[in-house]
Amino acid sequence: MATYPPEPWHLGGSLLVSVFRVPAAELPAIEIPGGRRPLRLGGEVLVGTAFANYVPGGVLQYNELLVSVPSVFPPRVTVPQIWVDSEASRAGGRELWGIPKQLETF
Repeated sequence: MATYPPEPWHLGGSLLVSVFRVPAAELPAIEIPGGRRPLRLGGEVLVGTAFANYVPGGVLQYNELLVSVPSVFPPRVTVPQIWVDSEASRAGGRELWGIPKQLETF
């Protein structure tokens, strides 16, 4: 039995996003599915972070922090690390999309 609400999902809140250019030599090893490689700009890799605060009024209310890496061949965005403070969000992310959400306290 699913531990997350049935669709459709309506969420509201705020989102903060940052993008960094990290020297490729300083990027920790990450596994990118499908044999893709991180997108490079010269000797740097783009790394994104996002913090979402989903507020009351939607089907769930929780916080989420993630790290993302754009990849190429074919182009995709990989989320190697993501944390949430909701069991329901963690369960839905893992079961429905294979997103490796971890529980954390914010």
